[in-house]
Amino acid sequence: MAAASSPYQKTTAERFMPTGFPQRPSRDRLEASYHECRIYSCSSLRTVLKSTRFMDAHALVQANLDDLAILEVSGPDAAAFLQSQLTQDISSGSPWRAQLAGYCSAKGRLLASMIVWQGAAHPDAFFLLLKRDIAVDVATRLARFVLRARVVITHAPTRVAGVMLSTTDGAGKSLAANGFPLRQLVTWNDDQPSHFPERLLTTPFQPYSIVHDARETWIAAPIGRVDTRRWWRIGATTAVPAPRATDSEDGAGADPTPPAQYWQASDITAGLGWVVAATQELFIPQTLNFDLAGGLSFTKGCYPGQEIVARSHYRGTIKRRMARGTVLAPSAAPIRAQPAADVYTDTHSDAPRGRVINVAQLAGRTEILFEASLADFACSNFRLSAAGGPAIELATLPYAVA
Repeated sequence: MAAASSPYQKTTAERFMPTGFPQRPSRDRLEASYHECRIYSCSSLRTVLKSTRFMDAHALVQANLDDLAILEVSGPDAAAFLQSQLTQDISSGSPWRAQLAGYCSAKGRLLASMIVWQGAAHPDAFFLLLKRDIAVDVATRLARFVLRARVVITHAPTRVAGVMLSTTDGAGKSLAANGFPLRQLVTWNDDQPSHFPERLLTTPFQPYSIVHDARETWIAAPIGRVDTRRWWRIGATTAVPAPRATDSEDGAGADPTPPAQYWQASDITAGLGWVVAATQELFIPQTLNFDLAGGLSFTKGCYPGQEIVARSHYRGTIKRRMARGTVLAPSAAPIRAQPAADVYTDTHSDAPRGRVINVAQLAGRTEILFEASLADFACSNFRLSAAGGPAIELATLPYAVA
């Protein structure tokens, strides 16, 4: 890791966003439903709640995404350095659009998946959003290849939250058409307006587009539902309060599911696979559908593992793909699953046929991304963790898998 005294070292506040603004006061409880499950977020929508039966609609979900971390790669050679290390064509990016990218071993296996973007105020700074449990390892590996490049790699002291907002009411009608502009849904409390950038609500939604405001950076996350909008909200003091486990006004019990799990489920619905510590070096990028989701460039220069990744592409030898599945809990007991857990099929019960990639634990069901052979998708019933384990019901992804 480069020394902190490097001339290219600046604080994240200097490169990324200003700091020092006051903490927001505590939020009121928002009662809403999401994916037919009652949740509790701590945001005030009193104006809307008084005017419509918003408890029957998908509304607003906010979550602290403490499982994510940010690395900063800065210096005059930062762009060229990342271009030589990642699967994405970094030269085609901009401060206004993030990119999905992977970092591979020499064998073409993913060491990390990440979202990459360029700093707005400082073009020589790039930021990598990745899972926290691999951040130290990735920073260490990248640092080995810096050599004489004028590059500094640091851990950015920023927080990440997720914001999900529905664009329809419970009947599937546009909230704006019903007289409820989306900007009404993003007020933290009655006294202090949210810093939700107006442009997020007045311009067409494009995944990976970026809006920088004076306080935070908002990156549009990919979606699996056309009536949902999602953003990674990144700032030096970005945080939302923990939900309060209280009963709802109509007598229904509070959903114990943490809001972060709804965000994870939305990642799964969008077909966004994340590499975690348990799955490092298990998959090539195409297995996680990076070529289908825009995370691979086959026209850029070399990077670690590029020859193997390109050979699989041009020879048409992609035999394994990522799929989405749902596991229903047969009782009140949740289905426990972890990344890298085995996946079996009814037709080949003697040995595992795939592995779990990501998991989201919701009330009554578990959402997963898993990888398996393309041949098995056509004729097999999948089981989680064991040949006689819970059944995995296949679900659709927002892109075609072939």
